[in-house]
Amino acid sequence: MTARFEVERAQHQAELNRLRMVSAEEARASAEAEVRDRTHSLELAQIEVVTRLAMAAEYRDDTTGDHTQRVGQLSAAIGARLGLPPEEVELLRVAARLHDVGKIGIPDSILLKPGPLTPGEYCQMQRHTVIGARILAGGHSRLLQMAETIAHNHHEHWNGQGYPCGLVGEDIPLVARIVAVADVYDALTHRRAYKAAWPRDAALAELAAQAGRQFDPAVVREALAVLDELPFLNAGSGGEEGPLTVRASA
Repeated sequence: MTARFEVERAQHQAELNRLRMVSAEEARASAEAEVRDRTHSLELAQIEVVTRLAMAAEYRDDTTGDHTQRVGQLSAAIGARLGLPPEEVELLRVAARLHDVGKIGIPDSILLKPGPLTPGEYCQMQRHTVIGARILAGGHSRLLQMAETIAHNHHEHWNGQGYPCGLVGEDIPLVARIVAVADVYDALTHRRAYKAAWPRDAALAELAAQAGRQFDPAVVREALAVLDELPFLNAGSGGEEGPLTVRASA
């Protein structure tokens, strides 16, 4: 009887231990699921805020607010072809939308001027890169850090003739090199207050002509492939070619 009692007690204790382990595992899984849900909700909230900030900046000179979305889509497609990891591609899709957030600090008299800018006005326009970087500086998330990098560097040129720092070649962050091409293409193919929309073929030819000068040749190569494969990214292009005065991308 004693031996049987000891066996039953051991079995009972083992079952209690099993139930405790199951309960602890369920509690851990529940806590992890709650953390994931909260993290996902925070990420969605951050994306929503970023998107609205991008639209607020874009409404300054594009009443549809679609420019930033198109630049984000094209940038992500180029990034994917260049081999960026899927997570980086999705960050780029959103972060690219903040490339011109610094336009918030540019006076309407310059941003919306229908004619050519004076040298002084052009210098003031160039400040939108620095203003944008300052707005986004200090962010702890990878999204805001990438957006800051893009805002500050998307007007740097492959040949070192860009601004604000005159960076050359691969010293320019890759995400900024990608957005530079996407931004110029979209700006060329859509009407602005100071220019008519360029025909698609003329805009593509301009990208090719600027490879190795304004743009990273590898980025241009993949951009041309993307634009050939994804016709929807060309929507809105057309019109008569005008002078290459693309203020958001000059």
